[in-house]
Amino acid sequence: MKVRLDSKSIEALAAKIAGKQNGPTVGEVIRAIAHKKYSSDGFSEGMALATRDLSSNAVPGSYLVPQEAYNQLIPALSRGGQLRRAGAIVVPMPLSQKMQIPVEGTISDDESQYLSDNDQLLSPITPDIQQRVLDLKHLVILFEMSANLARTSRPAFDLLSEQILARKIARAEDFSFFAGKANGPTSLLNIAGINITDQAGSTLAYSDILGLMETAGETEDEIENFVFFMSNLGLNKVRGLKDSSNRPILKAHLSEDGTTYSLLGHRIYLTPAIPNHVGSGSDCTYIAFLNPSNVMIGDAGLDVAVSTHWKFDSNIMAIRGTVHRDYVLAHPESACVLENVI
Repeated sequence: MKVRLDSKSIEALAAKIAGKQNGPTVGEVIRAIAHKKYSSDGFSEGMALATRDLSSNAVPGSYLVPQEAYNQLIPALSRGGQLRRAGAIVVPMPLSQKMQIPVEGTISDDESQYLSDNDQLLSPITPDIQQRVLDLKHLVILFEMSANLARTSRPAFDLLSEQILARKIARAEDFSFFAGKANGPTSLLNIAGINITDQAGSTLAYSDILGLMETAGETEDEIENFVFFMSNLGLNKVRGLKDSSNRPILKAHLSEDGTTYSLLGHRIYLTPAIPNHVGSGSDCTYIAFLNPSNVMIGDAGLDVAVSTHWKFDSNIMAIRGTVHRDYVLAHPESACVLENVI
């Protein structure tokens, strides 16, 4: 009997062999909370997991998902959200509600000096170091699962609940950053200091894209690492653009995760989180061009609560996840946005 392993199966097997899957999964945590198979010392099913009822910085009645289980969810978050997939920097904040992150300010020649043998500094070196503040907001997501599924198929329940939870968190992260949510972190267009320009004419032109890239090139960020973020409406506008030699500037590529696009050598990340009603009309959108490592995500993990009485007559339970997030740009001036794209 021959068994064919695809890349995902091989990765899962390698992770298991390496001991990376020790401990329960997030799906197992959800099921155990639903069935009340937990205690202050661990699960009655023999899983060594300590949970605690959170009294602060969380929705009351929820339980903290252990770090080892939450870490297993990280790859799914990266696949489900374009912000993480592009390479945003995640700053773990398990013990802090508010944190200052030092970033390099303006690059200056005064930040370095040459010395000869036995010389000493004649004047102090004072590098420009600035602080960016991550102040966590509490993002709550909710979904339903069949209580009967948890009884009849544990693997299916664990897998599906974990996948749905990861997708909802990842989408909420993208919408929080690109579109903004009430009482949430400051969204991209509202971050002070970013470069915003308007489309020049009545329709998107090749010169608009060049101008956006030229603005980015004048910053001190690494232009070779910049990527485009746009909605599907933005992609449709770009499809018809041609350079001065009448050649299309949009390129399609086949990759392991499907068809990807690039624009003048820079990858495009498509997300529905960028709204199609930004600017002077209902059919306007925006195109962002920035270095994804410029984006820092404050992440304090996940709290889970389960109600088995959600829809008692339908035998449906409710699962509530609470994640703690904030977003800042290390260098707002290097984030470039083209608005009023029609």
